[in-house]
Amino acid sequence: MTMFTSKEAKNLTKLLSTAENQGKVMTLDELHGFLFGLAIIPEMLVPSQWMPEIFGGEEMCVIEDEAEGERLLGSLFSVYNRINSEHIDATLSFPFDLKKVTDSEVDRVRKWSHGLFVAVCKSKKLTEFYRRSESASGKSDPESDAFAVSYCILRAVAFPERAAELINRIQHASNSDVNAMISESKFLSMLQEAVDCIQEYAHTVRENMRIAKDQPKAVTQAAPLHVEKIGRNDPCPCGSGAKYKKCCGK
Repeated sequence: MTMFTSKEAKNLTKLLSTAENQGKVMTLDELHGFLFGLAIIPEMLVPSQWMPEIFGGEEMCVIEDEAEGERLLGSLFSVYNRINSEHIDATLSFPFDLKKVTDSEVDRVRKWSHGLFVAVCKSKKLTEFYRRSESASGKSDPESDAFAVSYCILRAVAFPERAAELINRIQHASNSDVNAMISESKFLSMLQEAVDCIQEYAHTVRENMRIAKDQPKAVTQAAPLHVEKIGRNDPCPCGSGAKYKKCCGK
């Protein structure tokens, strides 16, 4: 599946090539996974919170031509807005057909998953929920179990060297024997379902946040209004200098 148009891919490739830290800059596949993740997480992050992740550090990129810089960065924000719009319209979907992925394309899937995982880790709501579900020790519910397992599957695809450790975490999160069902080779085939689960839970959290924000705030009883009585022969409070009975008290 095409994640970027040819024009977008050309501009983004050029933009990424301007990064000062070429050892840590994202690839195109990582970038798409990252932008996909930014679209689905409950929180709306400002560019200063996520752009350094793309370029591998605070220094980000160096573009001497100002007009060129505006054009390339404009392409990044255009893609960011498009993916966000697709999420809002419920047309944002998993970009791979895992049944047709060849061995040579597995690395692309892993890089995409790494980008998505980085974005998920930017969400305080999702990471806190995972930590709670991981430490529940038998007290979790099916929703938190499913999220914890999906989180581990995504992480295992992004970091295959940690697969064995993550199988044990899934064992703990699901409170059942999964060793017979899950292996490193099966993580890829389970990825789409895991991403769908994360996306669905993130949507639920965002809706709950929106509802809470729209709820009318509780109104507390105000203290009684104290009004000081003004005598008819007192100076008028308007500051005219005349007596109240000759001015505003007529």
